[in-house]
Amino acid sequence: MPAGKLLKVLRDTEGALAQAMRDGIEPGAAAIQPLIARHHAWVTTMWERPCSPKAYAGLANLYLAHPDFVDRYERMEVGFATYLSQAMKVYAERGR
Repeated sequence: MPAGKLLKVLRDTEGALAQAMRDGIEPGAAAIQPLIARHHAWVTTMWERPCSPKAYAGLANLYLAHPDFVDRYERMEVGFATYLSQAMKVYAERGR
């Protein structure tokens, strides 16, 4: 997939997730899972290998631990770094 298309997929996915947060949809809600599945697929494409549930949960932790990620997500929406991380962990716990 071309880099420009990959970036658009990520922006669209993150934008939809941020909107879900603004709409008050809980990060573990069933309505979020298709969006997180898209995010997981994007990560898999970027890594060029499968992203196991354990690795995806680890990435969720990194999103909260690394200041660059926190800054990026918090600029999108205050609280979004935590929201995204929680949604990713739910997805990983369900073994997707």
